[in-house]
Amino acid sequence: ASLADPKRIVPALSYGVKGISYSHFAQEGAMVRAPIANGFIKQLIHQVDWAPLDCLLIDFPPGTGDIQLTLMQEGGLSGGVIVTTPQEVALLDVVKAMGMFEQMNIPIVGVVENMSYFQGDSEQRHYPFGQGGGRRLSERFGIPLLGEIPIDPRVSQCGDEGLSLFQESPSSALVFTAIAQLVRAQLEALAHLEGLKNFETIRVQQIIQKDQTRFTIEWTDGKLLDYCLAELQRLCPCARCRDEKTGKVLIDPTSIPDDVEAVRIVNVGRYALQITFASGCSKGLYTYRFLRELKN
Repeated sequence: ASLADPKRIVPALSYGVKGISYSHFAQEGAMVRAPIANGFIKQLIHQVDWAPLDCLLIDFPPGTGDIQLTLMQEGGLSGGVIVTTPQEVALLDVVKAMGMFEQMNIPIVGVVENMSYFQGDSEQRHYPFGQGGGRRLSERFGIPLLGEIPIDPRVSQCGDEGLSLFQESPSSALVFTAIAQLVRAQLEALAHLEGLKNFETIRVQQIIQKDQTRFTIEWTDGKLLDYCLAELQRLCPCARCRDEKTGKVLIDPTSIPDDVEAVRIVNVGRYALQITFASGCSKGLYTYRFLRELKN
């Protein structure tokens, strides 16, 4: 814990890079259910004494489940880097992950192909897992191919021994330096696009409470739009209020009073607001797209 604030967690530090992991705290072989894991993820994002940082990299576990959703909602991500291996089976899972990023309104920075090839003493490259999977993904979805990382025993050796690849084998580290430079350039380009007020990148700038039953959203494109809390609760998308498969409304809209109030309104990631109504409903996520289209 931090001496300045016992509630803050001090991250590990190695070669000037801060880092933290669940493995730092968990007992070997320990298993936890998703609600506990989600709480732990929130701690790692919000209670770690990260500052100052140039950037924060979050290594996502594979899949599209509850843990990934929590990371996206809590992390406020600027972009996602898709990492794949060349096999077609791997690409199928990656495409699902890309769809999840799109739904959460997180831009995809580019794709990195890992374990692309092996190069022995000769200059000839060998492709044990197939060839060109990352490039095909890049061309299919129109996203940059950031790099192809070869199979290099020195990478795993340095990782296992806690050594810096950049010091132990600078030639092996060149591909990672090149990828990092491209990621930074892509993030700068995405920031420029947001400045152009592209609809897909429009987000909530601030929430202004007009009175107990209404609020105004100031959007990043300068628009000010008014919302009525009663109207929003009648449209609540949570599983208790609306059938997730059919979209059928499960509550009687007339049972929602016109003077319903909100306990709190918070941003969820880059894509939605979560409203906790005084009536008790608190699970509905109102996407930015839904809120904008509601006023069109």
